[in-house]
Amino acid sequence: MKSAIDDFNGYTDTSFSIKLHDGTTVVVGSDGPFIRTATVTNTVPSGLTGTAADFAVVTVKVSTPHSDDVTLTQICLKTTMARGE
Repeated sequence: MKSAIDDFNGYTDTSFSIKLHDGTTVVVGSDGPFIRTATVTNTVPSGLTGTAADFAVVTVKVSTPHSDDVTLTQICLKTTMARGE
């Protein structure tokens, strides 16, 4: 099944471990879980043209067991790319 970015709007999960880039897993202890949430909004960013359907602003927030939050935001663009010959 193929997923679209919009499918992740409202996604939430919790974990007591974190998978690192190299594939290893680190257990973060028993203080509580990390909570990860994702929101996706379709809007035209300031200064750009197009329709809201052409853009997705993706925000991922990770909350630690000690109530520290890390938030990452990325603008994604829907476009058709053709391979040159």
